[in-house]
Amino acid sequence: MRPPARTAFALALAGSTLSGACSCGAVVDDAGPLAMRVAEPQPKPVGPFLKGQLHAHTSGSMDSDMPPHEVVRWYTLRDYDFLVITDHNRITYIAGTPTMLVFPGIELTINLSTCVPPPAPDHQCLLHMNALITERPLDSEPWVPRRGTLDRAELYGQELEQARKLGGLAQLNHPNFHHAVSADTLAALAARGLLLVEIANQASDSLNDGDRSQPSTEALWDEVLTRGARVFGTATDDAHAYFRTPVEAKRHPLAHTGDRGFVMVRAERTARAIRAALAQGDFYATTGLYFERVELSPTRITVEASSDDVTFEAIGEDGRVLVAERTRTFTFDPDELDSAYVRVRAEDSDGRRAWTQPVFFDMR
Repeated sequence: MRPPARTAFALALAGSTLSGACSCGAVVDDAGPLAMRVAEPQPKPVGPFLKGQLHAHTSGSMDSDMPPHEVVRWYTLRDYDFLVITDHNRITYIAGTPTMLVFPGIELTINLSTCVPPPAPDHQCLLHMNALITERPLDSEPWVPRRGTLDRAELYGQELEQARKLGGLAQLNHPNFHHAVSADTLAALAARGLLLVEIANQASDSLNDGDRSQPSTEALWDEVLTRGARVFGTATDDAHAYFRTPVEAKRHPLAHTGDRGFVMVRAERTARAIRAALAQGDFYATTGLYFERVELSPTRITVEASSDDVTFEAIGEDGRVLVAERTRTFTFDPDELDSAYVRVRAEDSDGRRAWTQPVFFDMR
């Protein structure tokens, strides 16, 4: 046994109420119902969670052709509860639909040929951070970083500073894209208040699994958690192409059409509640595997999947697998495990994954 533990959050399903209200600048479109629906092979979400996308591009970005209203329609057709549009260095404002909230955001984008530490051969310094659910506009568009430094951590620091200025939640994007982020850099940013990092950016060139010289995004996450950082993991689409026309397919060969990585947030259907839940870690990240129940506390963790035949793993310091079981309902006492934190990873027979946020313990 160890000293009393504390958790960054606890998800309890009993007594949950979802409100249809909308606030904090989240605009609901009053247009009539969409004329068509698209049959989806993915299972439907269950439980008191809102399905949300934290990284999506429109024609407001130079590398997407899709008008914002079409992106909104695309995610509405796929039963999303909320969407944050994150165009490069610009904030796109667009109405939602009767069933989906749309929030403003921005991908703060720094693209350089070199920086410090320098990139590997054939790589560049592509340093991107989202500001989510922004509350204030940019002073001028497009956003441009200050000159005077090539240090990676300082450049990311400028993005973090701008995210705060906009009143948005900062999310570090695709840390393995061009080997952008080391554990040292991520830990330094977490110490400065970064709360979110993409561990499953589903664009095909995000290198989530790592390579010979770069650890996987999960391993990177575990390394900074082991150091004592408090940062939550997200899954996102980073989609640029959607209805996948021949023109889109030719221009964006690496871009997936989306609905491949998202978050499930326990919150009422308002900007304020969703923002608070993301900041507190009251969500799980997924590539399509849904949870019916998530209860996290210092003395009992219970996670129930929406389907049978799921492999669950309790992950602790240094990425160690502390408990593993093939089941539908995974439950254990984390206080009996020798680790400063515990999180749960799950995978079904179709390869879909989901991750809870970590429960943290004070080691004395």
